[in-house]
Amino acid sequence: MKMKSFIFAIITMALFLMAACAADNDKPTANQTIKINATIGSNLPTRTTPLGTLEEQANFVQEDIIEVIKYNWQAAGTSIQYQFNGTSWESINGSGHIHSSDAEYFRAFYPVANGNTYDKALLPTDQNTEESIRNADFMRAEGNNYADESNTLSLSFNRKMALVRIKIAGYGNELDPVTDKITDLTVYSPAAGFSSDPDNAGTNQPVAIKPYIEDASGQHQTSTGNGNIGYRYSALISPVAPQPSDAPSKFIELTLQHGTEAKTMSVMLDKYPWGEGYIYEFELIIGNDAVKIAKTTVNEWKSSGIQHDGNAHEAVLDVTGMTANDVTDNLLKEYCIDSRLILKGAFGTNSDKYNSDGVLAFAKVARFVRTNPVKYIDFSQTTGISSLSKKATYLDSEGNEQTINLTFMPGISSPLEEVHLPTTVTNIYWAFYNCENLKKVTGTEQIEPGTNGSNIEGAFSNCDLDEIPNMPKVNILNGLFYGTKFNFTTFESNYFTEIIDFSQHYNLTIIKLPNATTLHNQCLEISRGIQELHLTAKAFKEVDNEPFSFLRNAAAILYLNASQESRITTDGTTSCIWKPVDNSATTVDLANFTKVICGDKVVYNRE
Repeated sequence: MKMKSFIFAIITMALFLMAACAADNDKPTANQTIKINATIGSNLPTRTTPLGTLEEQANFVQEDIIEVIKYNWQAAGTSIQYQFNGTSWESINGSGHIHSSDAEYFRAFYPVANGNTYDKALLPTDQNTEESIRNADFMRAEGNNYADESNTLSLSFNRKMALVRIKIAGYGNELDPVTDKITDLTVYSPAAGFSSDPDNAGTNQPVAIKPYIEDASGQHQTSTGNGNIGYRYSALISPVAPQPSDAPSKFIELTLQHGTEAKTMSVMLDKYPWGEGYIYEFELIIGNDAVKIAKTTVNEWKSSGIQHDGNAHEAVLDVTGMTANDVTDNLLKEYCIDSRLILKGAFGTNSDKYNSDGVLAFAKVARFVRTNPVKYIDFSQTTGISSLSKKATYLDSEGNEQTINLTFMPGISSPLEEVHLPTTVTNIYWAFYNCENLKKVTGTEQIEPGTNGSNIEGAFSNCDLDEIPNMPKVNILNGLFYGTKFNFTTFESNYFTEIIDFSQHYNLTIIKLPNATTLHNQCLEISRGIQELHLTAKAFKEVDNEPFSFLRNAAAILYLNASQESRITTDGTTSCIWKPVDNSATTVDLANFTKVICGDKVVYNRE
C-alpha cells in the first residue's frame, strides 16, 4: 500500500471511532446502566402489528423482543435481548445490560425469531396468523449516541420488508358474485428473506407465501374457502429481488371455484416494483379466464406525530429562544414529517463565538439527525450557526471556549439525502462524512476554505452526490470528496486553483480543472475509470514532481493548454517529461498517460 493511502486508512479508522462517540459534554460520566427506547420510524412506543391502524403499525406490542449488538472498532461484541413490557424495555434471559462505559455504536433487529440475525432474516411462508405475520416484519436499527439527559439509547427501527395487500374488488359479468368464490390465493415473494449479501443462497430465491386473510368486515379467516368480494389478503414480502430475467414473474396465484369447475389463474409482473418500507395495495377484478389489476396504490409504510393532508403542507419548527432543554427528541420527532425536518429562527446570537444556549440547542438537532431516519433537513431560515463542524466552538457560562460536534456525520451510515444550509455557515469540516445517501446540499455559497482547506476537509467524503455543491469561495481542493460517489461522469469546476487531495472518487470518467495552477504530490490519486484529465491553465504556479504518481488508469488522456507544449520533452511514444513552472527544477513524468494533448496537438501517444 502506498504511504498516502495507508495514512488515510488510519485516519479513516480513527474517524469512524470518533464518529461513534458522543460529544464529551453530553456523555454520562458514571458507569450507569443505559435505558433502551425503541421506536419504529419516528413514533413513540406502545403497540405493533403490521395490519393495524397507522398508529398501531408504528409501535411495538407488549412482549416483543429485540436484540441489541454492541460494537467496538466496528467489530460485533455482546448481544443483549430486551423485551417490551408495555411501558419500557427490560433485559431478559440473563443477557446483561448496556452501560455508559460500553462502546457507543449499536445495531439492533426485530423480531428475535426464525433464526434471524442483523444481517439475515427468512420470511415465514405461512403468514395467516397474527404471530406469523408479525414475525415476518423484519426491522433493523443502528445508533451511535445515547448521550442525552435521561441516559437513554434511542433506536429507531426501519422496516426491511414490503407489505402487499390484495383486495377482491369485483367479478366479471360471466361470474356470479354470490356463488363463485376464491378458494385459494398465494402471494409470491421475489426473495425468501433479507440478507446484507445479495448473493446469499438462503434468501435470493422466490418463495410462495400463504397470506393473512380477512373477510369483507375485517374479520380474520383461517382459510380462503369463502373468498369473495371484499376479501383482503396481506403478506410481507422481501424487496431484495434476484436478478430480473426477461420473462415475467409470478406475483399472485389463485383458484376460482366457478360452479363445479376449479380454475387456477396467475397474475404476472414484468419487473419487481418493490421497495423496503412501502405498502402496495392491489384491487383485483376476477374474470372467468383472467385476473385484472383494476387499481394499484403505493404508500410509504409509516405514520407521523403530526398529521397532514399529503399536499405541500409542512410543519416548521421555530427555534427562536430555545435552549438545549427545550429541544427534545420528542419535539423533533413531532416536527419530522415523512423524514423531513424544517427549522426557522435564531439559534441564540449570531456571532463569531457561539452563545451556549444557541449552540447546545443546535447540538441536539445535529444529534437527532445523526441518530434518526431523517432524509431531508432545511435550516436555511435559521441564524446563529456558523460552523457545521466536528470541532465547533462556543463560550460556556464561565466564558471558557468549549469544543462540540455539530456535524451530521453518523457512525456507519445515514439515510440523509438532502440538506439546505443557512447563509451563516462558513465551516463544514467533516460535516457530512459517511452520509452515504446524501445527494444534494445547498446554501454553500459562503463556505470558506480555511488554511489549506481546513474548513472543508472530509465534508462530502463517502457521500453519493447528484451534483457538485456550489462553493465559489473554495479554491482549495483538499479531501473534500475522498471516497465520494458521483452520480454523473464529468466533474468540472472553475473555482479550484490549488489541488492538495482529489482522490479515491468514483464513477467519474472526465475531470476538468481549468484554473488549477498548484498541484501537490499525489494530489490526483485518480480512481479507475478516468478517461480524461483536463488541466488547461495557461501557466502554473507550483507543481510537485509526482502529482500523478498514483494514476490508476493506463488509458487516461491528459489535456494541457497549448502553451505547455514548449515545456514538454518527449520522444513521442515512450518518454514524456513536463517542466510546468519557470525557475523550478521540478519535472513531472507523464509517460503513464496514454496520450498527452496540448491544445489540439497530440505531443505524446503511447498507443
